[in-house]
Amino acid sequence: MLAMPRSRSPIRVMGLAALALACTEATPDRTTVVVYTALEKAQLDAYLQRFYGEISDIQLEIVRDTPGAIADRLIAEKDAPHADVVWGVAATSLLSPEIRPQLVAYSPSGVDRVRAPYRDPATPPTWVGIDAYASALCVNVPQLDHFGLPAPKSLGELADPKYRGLIAMPSPKTSSAGYLTLSSLVQRLGEELAFQYLAALDRNIAVYTRSGERPCLLAKEGTSPIGIAFDAAAVAQEPVVTLILPSEGSGWEVDANALIRKPAILPAAKQFLGWAIGDHAMADYGQRFGIVSVATGAAPPRGFPGDLEAHLGGNDLEKAALDRSRLIDRWQTAFGAKTEP
Repeated sequence: MLAMPRSRSPIRVMGLAALALACTEATPDRTTVVVYTALEKAQLDAYLQRFYGEISDIQLEIVRDTPGAIADRLIAEKDAPHADVVWGVAATSLLSPEIRPQLVAYSPSGVDRVRAPYRDPATPPTWVGIDAYASALCVNVPQLDHFGLPAPKSLGELADPKYRGLIAMPSPKTSSAGYLTLSSLVQRLGEELAFQYLAALDRNIAVYTRSGERPCLLAKEGTSPIGIAFDAAAVAQEPVVTLILPSEGSGWEVDANALIRKPAILPAAKQFLGWAIGDHAMADYGQRFGIVSVATGAAPPRGFPGDLEAHLGGNDLEKAALDRSRLIDRWQTAFGAKTEP
């Protein structure tokens, strides 16, 4: 359960797979805002303590799960939406044809500070990014040394049979980091060549994980000394794990916020979206991510290269969103059997 400030009313925190509830009835002077998020629990603990330290008249009902589960829930609820806002959900999920019509174009306070390409270019925007993350390798170099193997420097090397059974990767069906790997390969190689590469890679995969962070945890444990994940997940497991940005260039994704279309849109929901891109929130995001959507002038956290954005490859978020359902279905049919329960 997420830690709560003692002086504040508790919030309700719900996972879609397993519920963890701690709530009281909303008081007349506090408006409840329902927030769907894919942000990690450890992040939420810090962010929410910040929120409740600054906003006293809003009670948040947090619904947290994997990006895939959040997307599925939004689609299922399209005719009777429960969420008021989404916070930190992959932009490619929000841009999908099944979800985009549910978003309301809205310019939260401070949106002009958010840099392109980390926001919807339209005015007003339908989504606004808070951070970006890059595809990366999590490598347990000492464990590979034990096997007499070199650390890979590129995605292409991962298909080499010498890495048979040593690699973990997130499932694109449940993880935005997994779909990031899939979509960036398709955009760089073309779909048929990308799936040929994925078939070769699959022979070396020990497991497809449900979360984007788990490959780096498995790398730290030595269970799968190479993880395909994202930069922040690798940095979190240093010094045991080494962050390697693939030499081909890193695909990237944006954690984004949006306002959900409902018969009655709460002013408190709009207030929350302004807070979520404010200076203090950005400072908190910058404690974990190497790229935040508002230029803060702060150095990236320890472990990230100072020129991280220079490592990013080309990325068409709109195309990734349009192709998302079809590519995931094709990947799931071909490779999904190795996904962990």
